[in-house]
Amino acid sequence: MSYVDSPLHGAAQVLLIVAMVVLALRVRRIVRMRAAHKAALAERDVMHTSPIGEPVEFRPGTWMVRLSDSEAVFGRSRDEAMVRAFRPRKIGALA
Repeated sequence: MSYVDSPLHGAAQVLLIVAMVVLALRVRRIVRMRAAHKAALAERDVMHTSPIGEPVEFRPGTWMVRLSDSEAVFGRSRDEAMVRAFRPRKIGALA
């Protein structure tokens, strides 16, 4: 506790406490945004650096098989992703 000798001094203390809380919340938000950005980049790296034609666990419970630089298929299990990857697909104007 601190001593308050005037209403102006009390208001200054309350203002300082509010400013500290706002600053702490902003720092917390920045840290969370950086963590989310880092996680998003990690997912992107898995998407673009995994070998073509091999199943990779994209997220827990989700498997991905990269078909080309711009195409991938997903499945709930390794086998399901492989089946979807090698299923015949329509190519061209009829797709």
